[in-house]
Amino acid sequence: MPISYCVSAKKASVVAESVVGNFTGISGHENVNLIVARGNRIDVQLVSPEGLKNVCEIPIYGTIATIALVKGKRDERHSLVVVTDKMHMAILAYRDGKVVTRVAGSIADTTGRTTDSPCSLAIHRNGLIAIRASEGSVKMIQWESGTDLRHFNVRFDYPNVADFKFIDTGDDNVYRVAFIYDDDHGKHLQFSDLNMQDKEFRTYSRQASIAADSSWLIPVPHPISGVLVLSSNSVLYKSDSNTDGDGSIVPYSCSLLDNTVFACHSIVDASGERFVLADTEGRLLMLLLNIAESSGGHYSVKEIRIDYLGETSIADTINYIDNGVIFIGSRLGDSQLIKLETPSNGATYSVVLETYSNIGPIRDMVMVESDGQPQLVTCSGAEKDGTLRVIRNGIGIDELASVELAGIVGIFPIRLDANYDNYVVVSLADETHVLQITGEELEDVPLLKINTELPTMYAGTLFGPNHSGTLLQVTEKEILLMSSSGLDRSWKPSNGEPISKVAVNAAHGQVIIAARDTVYYLSCHVDEMGGLDIQLVAEKQFEDEIACLDVSNEGDDFTKPATFLVLALWRTFSMQVVQLPNLKSVSEPHFFGGF
Repeated sequence: MPISYCVSAKKASVVAESVVGNFTGISGHENVNLIVARGNRIDVQLVSPEGLKNVCEIPIYGTIATIALVKGKRDERHSLVVVTDKMHMAILAYRDGKVVTRVAGSIADTTGRTTDSPCSLAIHRNGLIAIRASEGSVKMIQWESGTDLRHFNVRFDYPNVADFKFIDTGDDNVYRVAFIYDDDHGKHLQFSDLNMQDKEFRTYSRQASIAADSSWLIPVPHPISGVLVLSSNSVLYKSDSNTDGDGSIVPYSCSLLDNTVFACHSIVDASGERFVLADTEGRLLMLLLNIAESSGGHYSVKEIRIDYLGETSIADTINYIDNGVIFIGSRLGDSQLIKLETPSNGATYSVVLETYSNIGPIRDMVMVESDGQPQLVTCSGAEKDGTLRVIRNGIGIDELASVELAGIVGIFPIRLDANYDNYVVVSLADETHVLQITGEELEDVPLLKINTELPTMYAGTLFGPNHSGTLLQVTEKEILLMSSSGLDRSWKPSNGEPISKVAVNAAHGQVIIAARDTVYYLSCHVDEMGGLDIQLVAEKQFEDEIACLDVSNEGDDFTKPATFLVLALWRTFSMQVVQLPNLKSVSEPHFFGGF
């Protein structure tokens, strides 16, 4: 019978979830990570002034349901909580340059009906994890470094729960949750406290009959505390107080919110005064809280305001990173990295810094053939982000670093006392730059005795990896041979003419140069004591100027020195095969009609 073999040609590009925190390094602006969940893998990226840099990719054996960051009391960095759709959970950490599993296990219930809404995950300020995946209960997970997952269920008999969040009361021993549910009398907002001894919820306060389409809760950090309730036409702030005093309930509505369906949100300030919101039409909004402080040190919300920031891809997840930079993760279109700018008129708008291609979801596709190569034409994306895309199998290139230099005429990779190329020599029209490769950064640095005041015709190391400390540079004036030990030698053409062409057999130190109509064959050497030497083996004057030359190994055998070179002359339109080391011409084919 026929057998088919299937393999993924492209990894998933949709963004399901994303979080921002200090995963790969201790807390600080220089160690901020953007962590993106895509189907069955997680991409960890480092936020840098040059943009997002890939750190690692974490494969997950299952479909990711949700992710979150948690930080223990003794931890200097965040750990990553991953929950799959089969209710397997893992807590991952980044240690010594690799991802390690701190704890993992199944948290699935053997009884109970799965909730109609997506799995809800909430994390308390002291590390208690709450997961609502089954009707009638909430699973509480207690975990400390080096221990197994301890979890228990708490009865939760509320129908049609839309959202579920922990409230930041400022007290590590108060486990207060807020949730939206509806019954026969309408939709309600309720605060309940979890009693850890009895393992049950006790009602703290309740706001009955909120907007019928309320669907999102945004916890406001301490000392303001409370929650924001988002609906399609209004925003409601409810403090965590169980009294109806001044500032306990603050409603807000404006024309920007007419028939708005919110998709995601992210906090901007640690104080909780600003939030960015995204809706299902791709609009980006800023929600601002006007905070007042009483004489007793209590904070209250006096006013809510919402401003329009611009239009983005339809967001499924949004993360405020830092310095006005926001990540827009999309399932229906391309993901984006944007920056909030403030023009002279005081308004705020968004500018796209970078776009990350997403070919999903693919609604339809057809195979076509162009120039003998099959390719796919896909109907990708949806709604306003729908596109037609042409996809072919090939080689892709990722940009790791870039430096703006005008007038580049040559570029030479250098591997100096290293296993990989660690320098790049860049020749401009009138000078040379040496760029050091450090991770994913390029830095202009001096290197040995390289002449940076003239353009470089050739630069590279000689004699293979065993002598990677020997460097050759050829400029129009001279040949420079140098080593990492500090020694150097130079050589100049005897006819006083500038060097116009160069060919090098680096493995054996053979250097062929042309100075107008004269060809010089030189041999570079390194003795047992590390001494350097450039020897002139032969020179020959030809009847015309040299147009180009190349030194090659016979039969492409690079274990032996080259035995001939090929050169071409101007005006006569002729090519000569020249024998080494005596520079004797052994063949001279002509090309009628010119090159």
